[in-house]
Amino acid sequence: MDWISAITCSPHIQEVTADNQPDIKILQQELLQAQSQDPAISRVLNLKKLGDRPDRKLMNMETAQVKQLLHEWKRLFVSEEGVLKRKTATCTQIVLPEQYRGPVYRYLHCEMGHLGVERVLHLARDRFYWPGMQKDIEFFFYHSGVQM
Repeated sequence: MDWISAITCSPHIQEVTADNQPDIKILQQELLQAQSQDPAISRVLNLKKLGDRPDRKLMNMETAQVKQLLHEWKRLFVSEEGVLKRKTATCTQIVLPEQYRGPVYRYLHCEMGHLGVERVLHLARDRFYWPGMQKDIEFFFYHSGVQM
């Protein structure tokens, strides 16, 4: 399975890749499709493309997932390739659709040498963003039967 690594995304290549990072890749087209099919991400992606942040009244009509992403409005941007990303002071993260989160947990834990929850969380945050990431990763570790 081709996978994701969220540090860079060049319009000249078909995969999202990163230098000196674990070999996690996904075809760019698959990522674009997954973001467009994720209800919360696609809504925010469309709003960012329009440059139109909803006012409080409209925000109250959004789902909880959309509201969580909208709280990151100033950090979110649409890359040249059309991917919704989040820029922090230290990294650029792909806003990861839900369908890829479980495989990311497993890959970062199992393929990287059975790392603990803190290290997996750090590696995931260097590459990806989604609301509730820490809670989700901790839940994965403590409720999925993964050996630490």
